[in-house]
Amino acid sequence: MFNSFMKYKFLFSVIFISFLINKETLAIVTKSTGDVKYKSYLSDEFSNELKMGSQLFNNDLIITDSDGFVKFSYLDDGTTIKIHHDSELYVRGQVNKKSISKRINMSNGLLKLDVSKQNNDEFMVITPTSVASVKGTSFILKSNEDGDSFFGYEGTVEIRNKESNQIVKLSKNLKVISNNDGSINSQIVTPNDLNPIETFIEMDEDNEEPVENYFIDESETINELIIKVYNSDGEEREIIIKYNE
Repeated sequence: MFNSFMKYKFLFSVIFISFLINKETLAIVTKSTGDVKYKSYLSDEFSNELKMGSQLFNNDLIITDSDGFVKFSYLDDGTTIKIHHDSELYVRGQVNKKSISKRINMSNGLLKLDVSKQNNDEFMVITPTSVASVKGTSFILKSNEDGDSFFGYEGTVEIRNKESNQIVKLSKNLKVISNNDGSINSQIVTPNDLNPIETFIEMDEDNEEPVENYFIDESETINELIIKVYNSDGEEREIIIKYNE
């Protein structure tokens, strides 16, 4: 199942240990490789200091270059976003008690989203062309100046074209094409659609498992990665992420 390189397959389950999450922290970075630019909501300047364990806040900006890759998980439910090469997005959201109202504003690029079932508000993904409303699903989004391509793996996503306000639902094995001229339609996904995208994804993720594999072999050993973070009051908190190797 694995090549000679050691690879981790995160379950993205975030467990809180005897504490409430920081009232401002939305997510934590679990992987960052290649050329990645990061601008904190508190700063006007970009930094290259985005690494595993970095906290993400409302209005943080992430830009990946041609070899850049970032993976982060939200603290309330483990919803995971994989930002692939040549992408630009803002992380946005608001903490409400123990849940987070989540939103991604994406200018362009390639995302892989594994969204846990949302209890209250929908997870929103906004591009210059489309608005996607997500309750809990897995899908890929490719966005550029011409429009958006959505590829469904699990669940349902409601996609609205901003120009025409027409709504189309994305589900498993379908793709939705939303164009900046207002047109939007759904089609059956073909290998020719996915092969180029999956090739890029596997390259970005250092040959991780193919994107359609969402199971863990029960015979594999489950390990834990403990990441210590600190809130604005200096209190230490632990995030435990389970993985297998």
